[in-house]
Amino acid sequence: EEIKAFLAISDDKDNNPYVKGVTFESEYQRKYPFSRLASHVIGFTVSGNVGNWGIEEQYNEYLNGVDGREYGYVNSDNIMEKITKEATDGDTVISTIDFNIQTIIEKYIAQWKEQYHPDNMGVLVMNPKNGEVLAMAGDLNYDLNNPRQLEGIATQEQIDTIPVLGDNPTEEEKQAKTNAELAVYNAIWRNYCISDTFEPGSTFKPVTVAIALEQGLISGDMTFLCDGGEQYPRNYIKCHKTSGHGVITAAQGLAFSCNDAMMQIGRLEGIMMFSNYIRKFGFGTKTGIDLPGESSCDKLMYEPDTMTDTDLAISSFGQGSNVTMIQLASAFSSIINGGYYYEPHVVKQIVKSNGSIVKNVEAAPVKQTVTKATSDYIKTGLRGCVDYGTGKSAAVPGYLISGKTGTAQKGDRKDNKWIISFIGHAPAENPKFAIYVVIDEPYGTTGTSGSSADVLTLTHNILEKLLPYMNVYKDASDEYEDTSSSPDELTVDGIPAGTASSN
Repeated sequence: EEIKAFLAISDDKDNNPYVKGVTFESEYQRKYPFSRLASHVIGFTVSGNVGNWGIEEQYNEYLNGVDGREYGYVNSDNIMEKITKEATDGDTVISTIDFNIQTIIEKYIAQWKEQYHPDNMGVLVMNPKNGEVLAMAGDLNYDLNNPRQLEGIATQEQIDTIPVLGDNPTEEEKQAKTNAELAVYNAIWRNYCISDTFEPGSTFKPVTVAIALEQGLISGDMTFLCDGGEQYPRNYIKCHKTSGHGVITAAQGLAFSCNDAMMQIGRLEGIMMFSNYIRKFGFGTKTGIDLPGESSCDKLMYEPDTMTDTDLAISSFGQGSNVTMIQLASAFSSIINGGYYYEPHVVKQIVKSNGSIVKNVEAAPVKQTVTKATSDYIKTGLRGCVDYGTGKSAAVPGYLISGKTGTAQKGDRKDNKWIISFIGHAPAENPKFAIYVVIDEPYGTTGTSGSSADVLTLTHNILEKLLPYMNVYKDASDEYEDTSSSPDELTVDGIPAGTASSN
């Protein structure tokens, strides 16, 4: 519109014969019609269509074509010879992200954030049978069409870290401001689900049980006495139910989230076996997801030569070592799908402009983590968690859902700061999807620790929309009973809401 009037004058050679020598060049600019949707997965481009973050950066070489050129030279007869080099279109990258699932999780994340102001949170939905990421979101989304907009996205604390320059700033002051801005931008642009690390808490317990089953250290009907805790040379480590769960199986240990049973199982495994086996599940290494910025947690895992018996005890129920959401979701998917670990990915196909296929991302298992027998047994415990255990309030009436709650302390134990989570799947026996929900410091800086009741409520709300959309059918049994807890019964892995836990 801005050059339309000039072009009209320029094109009118009869009335404007002397308007010459001025041309305009067209430049492509990427537009994002859904603005903020899946911003951390998609990423954005800067000048020259250079991808930054997300799919834009990871698949930049495919997305960008080659510019065309027209140039020429004057030959010996003083005649202009023109040469045209045709442009080559970029390829189309088709993601695994489901628009509707992504919309659902972002809607409920936004509602939760507005009401409770958590420090951070993330939701991840995967297809456990092929590693496709169906939806992935953190607690904020930025405008892909204006990625440097801070208003309404960055916190005031973040904005205050950017220095205000005077009238004649020095080069050092300019650089300091640039660095401060970049730090704030990177905090906004980073993908919580693959970049941030934390202690997983009890969502790690299926891994502990899987190791023991695979190594023949326990059987499905073997029992453990939970009397409230285990004594170690320097510490007495409590179960969240200090009066004890009594005599229970490993499956019941998962359902009730029993720390005592996990510590006993961890002791059977020993430091070397436990440490080596969790690496097999992908902890301590990058999953290989096709997105930039993934953390490995390699420096945040215990090594066999530095691990103590106490470290092993707390690691058995998910404290002491760190994971990322994508690491735990990928390992969990392998446990519930029959034992096959798939590399997680967000792109399933690359297509040329003429429709021919450049690349298909095939769903090939990378390795086998457990046998089908182990997978089936653990799914029994996970089903019990939602049926009668610590995850009851995640249940959606009529549907068969399985999962595991998690409550983990973060930072200095004296600070009473918590990360609460739920990882689960549906249907219970033949899962169509796995879902992982994490809330970091559920009530922000208020000093209130929160409880698994919070994460279960959020999970329940998402599942109510997700289950029918994913064509998960209701249980045909008329005997199904809604086992959701009333508000005054909600717990932190068995402890009344607001009560601290070592879990």
